Amino acid sequence: LETVFATSRRNTSNVIKMLHDYGWISWTPGRGRGKASTLKVMISMHQALYRQAFTEVS
Repeated sequence: LETVFATSRRNTSNVIKMLHDYGWISWTPGRGRGKASTLKVMISMHQALYRQAFTEVS
């Protein structure tokens, strides 16, 4: 994800937390060696753009 967001590991963690707080993603970190993390996108791109535009207009 660091490469996708083109940010540092620390900033990527902040972005993931922010998106999770918005309810846009579901993030479950894998704890321990060999445990994969799961990331689920909870809303469509259309919904995300609509919500962002509505927030900026309000």
